[in-house]
Order: sequence, then structure tokens, then C-alpha cells
Amino acid sequence: MRIKSFGQSSYLLSEFEFFLDPENRYIVFDLEATGPDQRFDRITQIGAVVAYDDGADGDESFKSLVHPNKAIPPKIEKLTGITNEMVAEAPELSIVWSDFLEFCRDSTLVTQCGYEFDFPLIQSECERLNLPELEQQKLDTKAIFALMHPDRSEIFSTDYLAGYYGVDQNEFKRHDALGDAQLISRFFHKQLEEAKELGIKKIYSKTPIEVKKAVLPKL
Repeated sequence: MRIKSFGQSSYLLSEFEFFLDPENRYIVFDLEATGPDQRFDRITQIGAVVAYDDGADGDESFKSLVHPNKAIPPKIEKLTGITNEMVAEAPELSIVWSDFLEFCRDSTLVTQCGYEFDFPLIQSECERLNLPELEQQKLDTKAIFALMHPDRSEIFSTDYLAGYYGVDQNEFKRHDALGDAQLISRFFHKQLEEAKELGIKKIYSKTPIEVKKAVLPKL
């Protein structure tokens, strides 16, 4: 898989392929952070759920606050509900990370906006703290949608995908890592169902496809 920045508002995805396999075990996860800059911001919360190809979520889940060693700006506190006081006594990422890796073992990782935020943020944190990086296949529901719907040109945000697949966001606690992971899992299942209905066994990029980036909040 190759990702190349295409201006400030989009990226090009190429050399991507994902085989639909009923034996796959997926970990759908989400991160909260001190801000939207994956180079300099820090993780404040990790949430994840187990998902299966048959459309069911497992009983297992993972959730932990993370001490970021960096102040959370007031606007981010308001957006996520995660305050500096809440993370003051939380474990640092170097402690949480080994538990998260164990939870993700032998699974494909799935998130939303992952190629433009979550995975680069994780890579930055792992390099900074000398932590083992994620070796599994990494999927982004936003990119999967772009590959399955090359005729559409909108920003495939969480709100957009929830609306497209008819998922009620009020069932989930938004801007909470576990709540958002559960929401992402819901429309990821919808994508798997959609692919099966279309007889698609492999999602791949024949040619580079443009994916519009999310609009970042102003701090």
C-alpha cells in the first residue's frame, strides 16, 4: 500500500488490496488525542472492539486513558470530554501499549480516517517512545468506501458514512475512543455486507484513487 499526499486536502491511495475472508478477526479501534497534528500531538485515550466477518461484535473490548505528557487544549477538552485532570493519573502510553498490542494480536486493524491521522500518530508515538509498531494489515473505512464508490467525491467523514449506512449515532458516545470504535465497527460491518452483496471478494486499487481528508478543527 502506498499513500501520497495530494495537496493539503486529499491523498492518493495506491497498491492497496484487502481480501474478504470469513476467518478474519478484526479489531476496530479509535484514538483520542491532544489535537489533530499527528506529528506533535499525543494520544489521550485508546478504545477498541473485536469484530467478526459475520457482522457480530465480540464481547471483548479495550479502553484506557493515556497520560500524554502534554496539556490538552481547552477546545479539545470540550470536544472529547477528556480533561487534563482525568489523564493526570492515567498510565503513560509505554505502559498501555503492551496491553493494546496483546488485545490486537492476530487481528486486522480497522479505524476511520486512519491513514491520515490514527496510523501516522501511532507511528510518531512509537518512534518517540521506542515502542514496537503495529505489524498487522491496517484498514481505513474511509478509504474502503472511496475504493468501493469511485464515483463519489464527498469527504467520507464519520458523519457521512453513518448517514450513508443508516447508522444511528445517538446509540454511541461520540468523541470517546470506545464509543467511536463501536460506531466505526457498525458501518464497517455494513461495508462488508455491501461487498458481499456485490459479489466482491477483494477490494483493491487498480489505479491511484484520491481520498479527501477530514476538515481539522481549529484550536
